[in-house]
Amino acid sequence: MARAGAVEIRVGYGGWTLSPFHSSVETRCEEIIQSEFFELLNSILPESFLSPIRTQVGFSSSGTFLSAEFWVPLPRSRFAVGLRGDLIDFRAPFTASAKETLDIFGFPIADLSGSARGTVALKGLGLSLLGRWTAVASRRVDLSLRVGLSAFPFQGRVTMDLEASASTILGDLSYSGRLDRTIAEIREGNDEVPSLIIAPMLGLDGGVRITPRTGVFMNLTVSQGTFFSIGFILLL
Repeated sequence: MARAGAVEIRVGYGGWTLSPFHSSVETRCEEIIQSEFFELLNSILPESFLSPIRTQVGFSSSGTFLSAEFWVPLPRSRFAVGLRGDLIDFRAPFTASAKETLDIFGFPIADLSGSARGTVALKGLGLSLLGRWTAVASRRVDLSLRVGLSAFPFQGRVTMDLEASASTILGDLSYSGRLDRTIAEIREGNDEVPSLIIAPMLGLDGGVRITPRTGVFMNLTVSQGTFFSIGFILLL
């Protein structure tokens, strides 16, 4: 809804979720969960006893964010370039499991299993470089498409409740425990946990002018997850 040559500032608030796509945030959460779950099981059972770990991040995962955008229109065109910042608070509940049967010459001697349930909580300031094309422009209403690249340097915490058991011909063994570690602590022991998540961004904007210099907008964006926000527009 920008006037020709007008710099545009947007401030918005909204929610986000991992659904319905398998996002880069979900992939990183799975990697962190697998690493911590396997490390915890290894402290109880021999590593060679366990099969590859199967994990699942709950698709009910959701969070909130506050965004600010700065747009500069290109001369004599419907295109604009922009910079966006997102203050993100995100929670991802998960489950994890591992199971193995040991045998000697086909004779089973032990059944080993482990399961966990917990939450990955992430916080950070995401930054995005954007381009926007206004497909529909009227006196009061605009409809636009946006593309770009987003970067999310994140911190947070992983909490996990673990149960492990071993059933053998000599008797049964069981264990239960709890893990509570920050992402920074996990990175110290695992250099494969990234400090930055980068993902492409694609979105749809709708803007409504209220006065010559102000308006409101709605935005749906797919990037690190699926974002929906509403907010205020100021033209300078």
